[in-house]
Amino acid sequence: METEPSAATISDVTFDPGSSPAVTYDPGSNPAPAQGQSSASTPAMTYDPGGHVLTDLSSMEDLLAPIKTSSRIKYTCLSVSRRFISLGATTGGLYLFHREKLKCLQLLANKEGAITMVTSAPDDNLVAIATSRGLVVVWELNIERRAKPERLRISTEHRG
Repeated sequence: METEPSAATISDVTFDPGSSPAVTYDPGSNPAPAQGQSSASTPAMTYDPGGHVLTDLSSMEDLLAPIKTSSRIKYTCLSVSRRFISLGATTGGLYLFHREKLKCLQLLANKEGAITMVTSAPDDNLVAIATSRGLVVVWELNIERRAKPERLRISTEHRG
């Protein structure tokens, strides 16, 4: 399924360790496809192999749906694992989505401040968050057992 090229494409993305990625947009043009590729829009990108690029390959409406009704809630961080996308929010809530279906599976309530970082364990059953108050909270998701998520530990060692 081919899509129409957008009015502006990304012509260059560079990552410099310790700084934000530099993105160059080229309005109204589409780079020539590489040999063996289709003529659909294929932005040219250069980046450090240690960097990550998040690209919008499908509609993100499903990810925005839980916070769409409130202008005060914003996503602050994300973690992507084999099965889940975890999005931390300014309210301290952690929104857990199925990675492929983009369906919101759980909202973990957290009253320890806005989430500043989130990461998932390799088995996808544990998730850890860091908050703006310097706390680290570890949750067991219990999705396979269809049980409620359980807060396993709160660490105050990083409190400022």
